[in-house]
Amino acid sequence: MTDESRLLNPHIKINTTVSTDINEKPSINVTFRDGKTLDFAHETMKIDDVLKVLQKHARKLRDIEEANS
Repeated sequence: MTDESRLLNPHIKINTTVSTDINEKPSINVTFRDGKTLDFAHETMKIDDVLKVLQKHARKLRDIEEANS
């Protein structure tokens, strides 16, 4: 993670798990601060598609926070 991204996302937590099982399918699991969990089988998705879904939910959270403040 770059210093710039840390400044933009000071509360972000990133956990990684590396499997040694070559038969295990690659995946990306994301848990947002509202508790919503998204699971991606990224072998079938392009990274741009994954980012679009992530950004859509992040925008929704931001809009809710702005409405409540």
